Amino acid sequence: MPSIKLQSSDGEIFEVDV
Repeated sequence: MPSIKLQSSDGEIFEVDV
């Protein structure tokens, strides 16, 4: 399953499966 990296406005990085 591919994953996507999201960066929030405070610089935190989240990785979620799509």
